[in-house]
Amino acid sequence: MNEEELSLGPMIIIGHYINVKVYTTEELTEDQKLQKIREIHSKMVSALPRYQIDVDLDVK
Repeated sequence: MNEEELSLGPMIIIGHYINVKVYTTEELTEDQKLQKIREIHSKMVSALPRYQIDVDLDVK
């Protein structure tokens, strides 16, 4: 069984370098590989916590 490697990285997420490799036994075209990578990347990003920092500057 041949494995196809889909590499998502290196990425910088919240100040950390992350290198993700996903392996699949599906035979994929280049377009299908790119689509799978986008799907996985989207799921990873949406799983990250959202931080919002409110800053008030008092400039005189």
